[in-house]
This record gives sequence, C-alpha cells and structure tokens, in this order.
Amino acid sequence: MSKTLLRLLDWIFVLRPTLLIPVCTVFLCGYSKGEPELSAIQWLVFTIGSISMGGAVYLFNTIYDQRSDEENDKNLFLVKGIFTEKTLFIYALILSMVGLALLLWIFQKHFLTVLLGFLFTGIFYNIPPFKLKDRVGTDAAVAMLGGGLTYWCALRLSNAYPIETIIPYLFAFTGVSLWTQIPDIQGDKLAKKKTFAVHYGAKKTAIVGWIFILCSVLSSIITKEKIMLQASILTLIVSSKLIWNTDEFWAGLSSRFAIFILTLFIALEFPIYLFSLIIYYWVARIYYQIRFEIRYPTLFGTKWI
Repeated sequence: MSKTLLRLLDWIFVLRPTLLIPVCTVFLCGYSKGEPELSAIQWLVFTIGSISMGGAVYLFNTIYDQRSDEENDKNLFLVKGIFTEKTLFIYALILSMVGLALLLWIFQKHFLTVLLGFLFTGIFYNIPPFKLKDRVGTDAAVAMLGGGLTYWCALRLSNAYPIETIIPYLFAFTGVSLWTQIPDIQGDKLAKKKTFAVHYGAKKTAIVGWIFILCSVLSSIITKEKIMLQASILTLIVSSKLIWNTDEFWAGLSSRFAIFILTLFIALEFPIYLFSLIIYYWVARIYYQIRFEIRYPTLFGTKWI
C-alpha cells in the first residue's frame, strides 16, 4: 500500500467508522418502517452530513478520553503520533459545521432535535466539565438517547409514525452500552473515571445489561418489532455465559454479537448496505493490519477501537 493511500485512509479511519456501523444499522431499522420520499441527492446529503456529525463525535471522544483510551489500548492514532491533538480538534470542528449545515437542509422542521442530540452525544458526553460518559448512570443514558434520536430521525424521514417501536431499541441500546464498559474497567479506574461498570463492578453490570436485553425482548413482542425480537432473543442466548463469567472476552463477544446480528438482519433487507459492509470489512482488516499490526474489526475482540 502506497504512503499516499495509507495517509488518506488515516483521515477516514481516525473517525472510527466501525463505531458508526451500529448508528447506521439503527437508522435503517427505523427507516424501514415507512415509505421514504428522499431523492438520490437528499440521500447523498444526508449520508455525508451524518458521517460528518458521527465522525466529529468520535473525534471529540478521542481527544478528551486520551488517558483512559491509552490505558485500554484504544488511542492508537494519538499514541503513535499519526495525528496531533490540535489537528484532530480542527478536523472535528470542520466536520461538525459541515454535518450540521447539511442536516439542517434535510431536517428543517426537526433541526433543533438534531442539534440537541449532537450537543448531548458529542459535546456534553465527551467534553469537560460535563463529561457525561464518565458519570454513573448518565453514561448509559446518553447512549440510549443517541440511539433513540437516530431511530426517531429515521422514522421522520421515512414518513413513519409507529413511535412505540422505539421502546425495544432503547432497552437494547442501554444493555449493550453497559456491556461495552466491562472490558474497560481497569483502564477507566486508572483514569479515575466513574462509569456504571467501575462503580458497580463487572458482575452487576453484566446482569443489569442482560435484564435490559430481556426487556427488549418483551417490549418487542408487545410492539410486534420482529427484527429486534429475533436479534434480542439470540443475544440473550449468546450472552447468558456473561452472567457467570464476566471476563473481557464474554463481555466483548456479547456486545459485538448484539450489534452484529441486528446489523445482519437489517442488511438482508438493504442489499446495498450488506455490500458496503463487506467491502468495508476487508478494507478495514487490511488497513489495521498494515498500520497497527492488529486484526480488526473482529467479532471476538474485547475492545472497540
């Protein structure tokens, strides 16, 4: 791989696109409920705007979460000097402005909701003195809010109004977000973060997360949300081991499987999404192997890089 191409990919992968896949999946779950009327141009604008906003959120996270990310072997781009903190901050600001401008055009009537969502999931979630991601309870609550807003925006864009179908997704967002904290407990302790998992420990966090997934199953039955029902039942089965064995492997597998199976189900309804994921997977595997000498993304890892 040439140095020019590798450098270009650096600018893409520093946005942590693997973490954007769950966002895209949740959006498509909501989008599939109605009869959308977006033109090809509107789809393009929406896609660029959403990726810009999502990328900016993760850049702010990279900048303001350096200590714990280093302890948890996540902050690869800054640790290895591929980017400076100043460069990433400017990049995040540019993406924020571009994303907000483009989404203003798409969500004219609901732009205030989109703006508030960005402030909570991007600014208040990551940046001092708020740092909601480092507080017990607000860490999972903001994750739930972000996922809920993504689903809600998809419903509005597709002219769909089965708002009750959001309930099982809210439970699932919360449960999975709690599981993702378990592998980071030791690093977060060293960074003096007070996440739910740090405060209550791996065992209680695993159980509470499992209960939220169970609630997702029950609410999926009530709201007749077929895709989430199937995904949640399979996740309950796979994650049952986590209740007794709360090591990093099972915590990582449980959260990754939950996202993987939901993504697979919705991707089967959107072939272009499935094709895009396959292409991304192989490009990402090649990039991370060459740049960092690691196998990523993978279903069996413990860290979300």
